[in-house]
Amino acid sequence: MVKKKEHGSVTLQATKTAVVIAHCPEGRQQGQLNIGVGVVANYIESLGM
Repeated sequence: MVKKKEHGSVTLQATKTAVVIAHCPEGRQQGQLNIGVGVVANYIESLGM
């Protein structure tokens, strides 16, 4: 997770073949973004990608 004041934050998670990147605007729930990125990364891995 990377955060810059007044610009929001960015979360990254790597799989074997992809990097999932998401941006969260300032004032939104960073924890929910982290969970969502994890779900997408797990889905990609479940496909064998």
